[in-house]
Amino acid sequence: MTFWRQAVQAAVSCEDVLTAAFGDKQFWKAEGSIYPEGTDYYDAATPGYNKRDPDRAKALMQAANYDGQPIRFLTTMQYDYMFKTCTVAAQNLQDVGFKTDVQVI
Repeated sequence: MTFWRQAVQAAVSCEDVLTAAFGDKQFWKAEGSIYPEGTDYYDAATPGYNKRDPDRAKALMQAANYDGQPIRFLTTMQYDYMFKTCTVAAQNLQDVGFKTDVQVI
């Protein structure tokens, strides 16, 4: 994984994103595996997942020589959770110094 991807991962709070999108924690579970628990491909070992660390994100941005190029999100308002997810993630990124460009399509 490149430094800029690690910086993005360190910048985003998965819990904040999921709370904004789906509300009460009884409706979601923050896990890094793309496969559900109990299936053959479930992998609980997902380093860096949901470990928001703004200072680490800033250091990784420097290591990656981040040049200010915006990170573009394409989203829709047709599905409320998608728009909320992008809004929170983009704000998390802006908080550490990334430029973002949220495009509602």
